[in-house]
Amino acid sequence: WAEAGGGLTLATSVNTTSGTQINFTGIPAGVNRITVMFFVVRLDSSNPVLVQIGDSGGIEDSEYASTSSDHSNSHASTSSFNVFRNGGGDKLSGQMFITRITGNNWVSGHSMSKDTNGETATGGGTKTLSGELTQLRLTSGGAGGTLNNGNASISWE
Repeated sequence: WAEAGGGLTLATSVNTTSGTQINFTGIPAGVNRITVMFFVVRLDSSNPVLVQIGDSGGIEDSEYASTSSDHSNSHASTSSFNVFRNGGGDKLSGQMFITRITGNNWVSGHSMSKDTNGETATGGGTKTLSGELTQLRLTSGGAGGTLNNGNASISWE
């Protein structure tokens, strides 16, 4: 972890080239904003990439209200903040912002490039945690598929 100035902490970038999940732990209680950065992240399936948040009790995988879409399709999720993909070749680059509204109520918003095909994925969602946010997971989760390309990182403030 490294201080980036102005109260921003940047986590070390992690390769997203194998496995079904990347866990970011050690997020200090009391943060108000998490930024998840994607650099050409891809799954070997056409399913969405999922971002889940959690507290000291673990990652939570229910009671999200999340939607992501491109120019002609969309995907809703109650198990995560999701980023829509409609092809196994789609490589996501961009950011997802997860911001505390009040207490343990969080909102997300994202804007991603889907490689060089001129498409984007945008969306947002809500989630109420049972405690302070302290961890985050980037996963294929129940959507299936294996991460097989790119890098991801998070920052918090």
